[in-house]
Amino acid sequence: MAKRKRLIPEYNTVTLNGVEYYRTRIEDADGKRVALYARTPEELYDKEQEALAQIGHARFHRKSPTVAEYCEKWLLMQSVHVRQTTLTDYTSKVRRHIIKELGEMRMADVTLDDIQLALVPVSKKSASVYKSVVILYSLFGKVFPVLIWKNLVNIYKFSYCLCNLSNCISETAFSNSPI
Repeated sequence: MAKRKRLIPEYNTVTLNGVEYYRTRIEDADGKRVALYARTPEELYDKEQEALAQIGHARFHRKSPTVAEYCEKWLLMQSVHVRQTTLTDYTSKVRRHIIKELGEMRMADVTLDDIQLALVPVSKKSASVYKSVVILYSLFGKVFPVLIWKNLVNIYKFSYCLCNLSNCISETAFSNSPI
């Protein structure tokens, strides 16, 4: 069976130091134009395809950071608004219970199931630790998809109900109301 021939575009040529090169320009992830040079059109085409793949990869990573990257930025942003003791508590809980469990995942890939699985080890800790970690997840809820955020609010209400059994009836009634 015959190999399919690649359609290689026509490129401009330039002469540098007496040597003729083929040249094209592409826009990088920062929006700057970058020139690519090669001795043959096929070589330039391959370079261009590789560079475009790298640029697409870089743009995706910029749009969807890992959970660990986002958590570190979030902690930095919180340092302006909260007391040092609160920030220390946030940092400890975020690193132990969020980054440890979900840190390598991309924010766009996190699902409600991932969060619930990450909460399983935390649920074995004291009620106050569990409650504060659920609150931290709900604070991140603004960057997770809306469905996850709404479910986190319900998880928080349920955990609050478990922590305060005397208020359980009124909280359960509240958690059934639409958000």
